[in-house]
Amino acid sequence: MTTRKVLGELHIQNVSEQEQTNKQKNKRNISEKETDRKVKKTKNCDVHELELGQKEFDDTSCNLGDILDEVEYINILETIPNKHNTEIKALSELYKNQFPQWYVELTSGFNILLYGYGSKKELLEEFSETYLRDNPLIVINGFYPELDIWETFMQIIDGININVNVKSGSRASLEKLTTLIQEYFLNLDRDFQLLYIVIHNIDGQNLRTLQIQNCLSILASCPNIYLIASVDDVNATLLFDQDRTAKFNWVWHDTSTFKSYETDK
Repeated sequence: MTTRKVLGELHIQNVSEQEQTNKQKNKRNISEKETDRKVKKTKNCDVHELELGQKEFDDTSCNLGDILDEVEYINILETIPNKHNTEIKALSELYKNQFPQWYVELTSGFNILLYGYGSKKELLEEFSETYLRDNPLIVINGFYPELDIWETFMQIIDGININVNVKSGSRASLEKLTTLIQEYFLNLDRDFQLLYIVIHNIDGQNLRTLQIQNCLSILASCPNIYLIASVDDVNATLLFDQDRTAKFNWVWHDTSTFKSYETDK
């Protein structure tokens, strides 16, 4: 009986130990699972926090101009150094060395068209000051949003002393002014022998109409009117069909100055 009790007690004890061992294993498994869930939850929280942080940073970056005072923002932009100043100046000098060639081309019956990346306004102005001072010169700022080409043509009419009675705004008025200017410079008995026309951005918004391009091409085809212009739109060639191309008689020059258009005001 004792042995049986001992065996029984041992048996009971063994069962209790087994159950205890199983319980400990279950606890460890539960603990490991809970730990794994906590780790995963923590990782998910970290990712979520990182995403929120990135979003906040992106929102801050996008709204930088709203956060900073406008004047302060402009001052910051102005502190950014201009790169490649030496190379840009070298390009300008290279184009200036071509001025005599441009003048020969003009006086030989061609018209000059400058194209390429960057503002060409300063280059055209310097060429005009150097080579086009011996005869009347009219400058047309095609980039100017309030440009009225009719008023520009009237300035030419007034300058060469032609009396004309054309109502502003009528469709025939611009063609009439063009014809009068052309006839004047074809007339052998005239006071002004030549007329230089410089157009900054002949592809400007207010110069793109078919009517205006036709009138400019008629003036450009006149032997005693010399036209030099610039274009900036990569699709500017679409302005000139076969007829206008023949009248303009362009000599194209690549003058990529890489200068800012902010000076074109």
